Amino acid sequence: MAMSDKSSFQGYFQRFPLVSWLGILLCFVLFPAGLINLGLDQLFRIRSANNRQEIAGKMEHALKTVEKFSDNEYFSHYLLLEINRRALASRQPEKTFGTLKKQLQSRYPGAFTFVYWNARGDLVKEVSDETSFGYIIRKTYHFLKRASELLGKWEENSDEVSLVTLGDVEKEAKILRNFLGKLMVIYQLRYPWMSGQQGKPLQTSPPGPRSRIWYRINDAFGFLCFINDEFIQSSAGSEYALNLVRRDMPDFKVHLTDYPASEDFFPPADAALAPKLVQALSRFESMSVADFEEFSDILVGCMMVGQSQRAVCYCSSDLLFSEQRERLHYFGSFAKVLLPLLFLLMVWYKTRWSGFVSIRLKLTVIFLYAGGIPLLIMGSIGLEYLEQKRQQLVYEAQTRGINVLYGIDRNFKIFLEDHATHLSELINGYNKRFGLEILQSPTLKQLRAELMGDYRPESIQLYNHTGQNLVADNRRTIFSDYTLASQLAMEILHSLSRSVGKDTGRSFIVTDQLGVNVVSKKKEISFIGLGAHELYFYFEFLGIPEKYQNLAMLQLYWRKENLQRSFFERFHAANLAENMSAGAEIIAYYPSDDLISCEHTDRDNLKALGQYAYNNQIIRKGNLSLSAGDYTAVGMRGLNMDQISLLYMLPVRHMEELIGKLGWQMAAVAGMFLLLTFMMFRYLASHFLAPVGEIQNAISSIGRRDFSYRLAIDSSLEFSELSQTFNATLETFKDLETARIVQESLFPPEETNVGDIRLVAFSQPFSRIGGDYYDFFTVDNKLLVFIGDVSGHGISAALIMAMAKATMIDEKANFTDMRKLADAIDQTVFLNRKSGTREYMTGLFFMAEPETGRCQLINRGHCMPVIIDAAGQVSALVKSGGLPLGYNSPEFNQPMTIQLNPGETLCLHTDGFAEASGKKRQVLGYQGLQQMLATSWHVDVDRFLQTLLKNHNEWAESQSDDQTVILIKRS
Repeated sequence: MAMSDKSSFQGYFQRFPLVSWLGILLCFVLFPAGLINLGLDQLFRIRSANNRQEIAGKMEHALKTVEKFSDNEYFSHYLLLEINRRALASRQPEKTFGTLKKQLQSRYPGAFTFVYWNARGDLVKEVSDETSFGYIIRKTYHFLKRASELLGKWEENSDEVSLVTLGDVEKEAKILRNFLGKLMVIYQLRYPWMSGQQGKPLQTSPPGPRSRIWYRINDAFGFLCFINDEFIQSSAGSEYALNLVRRDMPDFKVHLTDYPASEDFFPPADAALAPKLVQALSRFESMSVADFEEFSDILVGCMMVGQSQRAVCYCSSDLLFSEQRERLHYFGSFAKVLLPLLFLLMVWYKTRWSGFVSIRLKLTVIFLYAGGIPLLIMGSIGLEYLEQKRQQLVYEAQTRGINVLYGIDRNFKIFLEDHATHLSELINGYNKRFGLEILQSPTLKQLRAELMGDYRPESIQLYNHTGQNLVADNRRTIFSDYTLASQLAMEILHSLSRSVGKDTGRSFIVTDQLGVNVVSKKKEISFIGLGAHELYFYFEFLGIPEKYQNLAMLQLYWRKENLQRSFFERFHAANLAENMSAGAEIIAYYPSDDLISCEHTDRDNLKALGQYAYNNQIIRKGNLSLSAGDYTAVGMRGLNMDQISLLYMLPVRHMEELIGKLGWQMAAVAGMFLLLTFMMFRYLASHFLAPVGEIQNAISSIGRRDFSYRLAIDSSLEFSELSQTFNATLETFKDLETARIVQESLFPPEETNVGDIRLVAFSQPFSRIGGDYYDFFTVDNKLLVFIGDVSGHGISAALIMAMAKATMIDEKANFTDMRKLADAIDQTVFLNRKSGTREYMTGLFFMAEPETGRCQLINRGHCMPVIIDAAGQVSALVKSGGLPLGYNSPEFNQPMTIQLNPGETLCLHTDGFAEASGKKRQVLGYQGLQQMLATSWHVDVDRFLQTLLKNHNEWAESQSDDQTVILIKRS
């Protein structure tokens, strides 16, 4: 009989499903997702910063390209230098030159006029535009060749080139001025030879078709180019730069406009964008610190192009790193991997999952969670730490670099002081040795040789009281006119001679204007400005100065940029080269010559950086990408070395290697953490999963009905008590198995035949021993059948069933009447209830006469029998009933008569068969049982029973009560 009792204990998941699901969602989904999101935020911040830096770098490159080529003097220099380079690299320079010349002239008609000479200096008329004046053109070739020989050696360590030697060239140029241009200045012949943006043609005539010239005389050929002033004033360079940017950087667009900014751009800008470009220019003029201005649809960078023009570069704001877009990309990639896995998991769940989750799998998930969450936290924090460490290393490297550059700058001041001290010691030594005889010619030659050898002044002058220069000046002298220096010496010498014994604190007109302190006892190298030159100046007196017997005044001059350059190169060679940290480089940039202090594959980028540092006093570059690799760099214009800028560069790879080591260390810590987690898992598995495995083996032995199995679990473990209980249970199961065998022996056979009647039966207890009972026997050629169901399950129900069986055996031997049998079993159960038990028993007594089909039945609270006709349809439900057995109610033992016709089948069953639950928790019910009987019917009663049991097993999810069914068919 079915029981509705439920366990009083339920897990939290069953008791609080909503809270449990929320906890699972929080712990296993939201919290890990939050940690992953935190790590993504840090990663996105890094990528966003790099992206902004990359966009700013590209904008700067585009704007500098426009700035560089917008100067048409440099642009013409660039075009002609490229022709010279390609012709030199060709095996047929004349043919190559002619081809390139035609291309250039077709692109810019009327802008360039060429004269071309071969290696012997002969005019090649086929590729020349100017072929008349043969003698003048020949003289021009020799003139330019001489200038090229001199200017091609214009290096600081060369003594062959100076303004004096160029003056010799100027004598040759007098007869050529009508051809080359009357405004030609010899010193400007150097312009085409200058590097970078310093290179340009020289203006030799007023604006016109031949206002400027550019030349190159090589060993294999030479050429001269006249440049039209209209080209110089045109926008050719700007157009070239814009096309270059458009070709190499299609995502970026550049426009030019005059200052102050207006919407009149070249080339014309989109009408919808022009106001934004003007707004960006206004912010730029207001000294905005942003690398570029951001609008909803575009990013705009600005730059000055000369004093009268401004350039703007803009790109789509879509190029800016978008966290939202990138996050969706990551989620999309994650979904592409996750969705197939979820699909496979769903297929497995539908086809293979038994509904059981092993404890090993649960523990694995828990340990993965316990190990994964700290790893996610470590990863998130680790990314941020590595980025902060990278920034710290960059900042420390830049700080060290600035300190090194400041040290070089301070050393230059010390160098000037030491230079002055050594010069003073040298000259004082000569004064002491020679006294008033010091102006002898051999002595002066010796003194000059020492000064020129050790101190390398660019001008050396020694004047007596009459203003006469007593030594030969350096060939590289700065001076073309010595009047001022001579006047300075004469004034000082005469003034000092007049002030003997008088106040020496008086001032001198010329020296005061030049900032020279002639009465100071401390000798130093001072700064003076003479015309366009900024010079370092040192003077000393020859004779016996301490007795005011000054015979002559020695003056030494150095150009500021040259002395600073000389100091850096000597200091670098003596101190820096061997004491630099690994991979570090210090490079000097010389703005006056647009040169850097070393040969470098990225000299153009380094010159631009040096110029930027020179203009801005100090700069920092976190990431400088060069062909040799990535660097972090700082640059500064010195306080003392103010004519050059210094760059300190350190390869980023050293920092990246350190960051990589830190990353590996963090990975090692994570690996150790995983190892410890795994070891802990193994340890707990040995102390937890091993006993669970033992229990699983015990359960398997129960399934095999091997109740002799015993758990072997260490008594020191937590499972020892469970082990003892389980072993006791196994012992009980062994007894129950014996009881089951005994109970099964109490049941009659599952089939019998009495005349035209065939009986087949099936019984299955809910537990190992149950309370369902059926029996049958033959009396006077009649079939008597009893079916009963004791309330409850287990041992108590089985004992009452056994008592009923004993009563049945006793009554069977002296059977007289079915009512007497019913009363006997009723009394047996009643007496048991009187002793204190609560169990009762339903029962149905049935007796059939095979020949006539006449049947009698007594129903004591049992399920009503069902009659199925010969066509397989349920024809009748035998409605009868009374109180169950055990209530001492003989008045309910009155039999009723029914007729069982040929081909009909009578079905007797217990309530466990009709009250079975389906897979959707619905109860089969008596109506459902009748339908199942109809669908399972077969003319063969044995097949009928087999089909009925098969359909019932397929429909029911599980058994919750003892189940018994008896089919009685009359043929």
